[in-house]
Amino acid sequence: MIRSILPCLFAFSASAQAAILIQDNFNDATAAHINGRAPSTNLVNSSNWTATEAADAMKLDGSGQLILGTNNNRTAGISLGSNYFTTNPGIYELSYTITHPSNYGNSWVGFGFTVGLTTEQNLTDSGTAAGPWLFYRANGDVNVRPGGGTTGNVLLSTTFTAGAPVTFRFVLNTIATQWTYDLYVNGVPQDVNGGSAGTSYTYASGSNPALGYVAIGTGASGTSGTSTGDNFTFALVPEPSHALMLVASAGMFALRRRR
Repeated sequence: MIRSILPCLFAFSASAQAAILIQDNFNDATAAHINGRAPSTNLVNSSNWTATEAADAMKLDGSGQLILGTNNNRTAGISLGSNYFTTNPGIYELSYTITHPSNYGNSWVGFGFTVGLTTEQNLTDSGTAAGPWLFYRANGDVNVRPGGGTTGNVLLSTTFTAGAPVTFRFVLNTIATQWTYDLYVNGVPQDVNGGSAGTSYTYASGSNPALGYVAIGTGASGTSGTSTGDNFTFALVPEPSHALMLVASAGMFALRRRR
């Protein structure tokens, strides 16, 4: 009897995955910039990308890559609207794949959650602020920050190799009174506290960030080059209790069928 239930449980638990809210694979066109571009999917609202229209801005190459020149400081984002996470508490994932073709130094590509958007500055700008966000340098270093500026900066212990795509995924929990986040790199949990690996970062009481955008950005820091980004995805994760309830329901259904 147990064996007959297991396939059903597995199928149900596999279906209880993150529901994509916003996604852009950048694979449908070429353009001099992405300002005003509609993402491939947006179930949150009708907001499009906001970015600078300068000639050196983030561009599409028509083959599923967003070209990211790091010779200037730039930020692009999609508005979620004000108070999105307090109005819609839940567990959210924000992921992005970044590739540096070579180790060209300290310049970087970053992404994360922000309170505002200053398109001709990088993610450290006071008009953008908030977090969590990170930046991945072309030399392989990854810095993670829970807020704007340099506050709470953590340098990951692992250095990543240029030439290979690296997928970063934030998991932000806005259900609890004090929000938390985790970070995964290529599916591996990271230390975001400077302590033990995999430990969630918890915002201090009363300091949950007032987030309004999901964003990507570039930072000029010495020698610069051109990197690429892909698979920008913002998704809602079913709460664990809800997922377990679905699995339990599937099990009861299987038992009734068996009888």
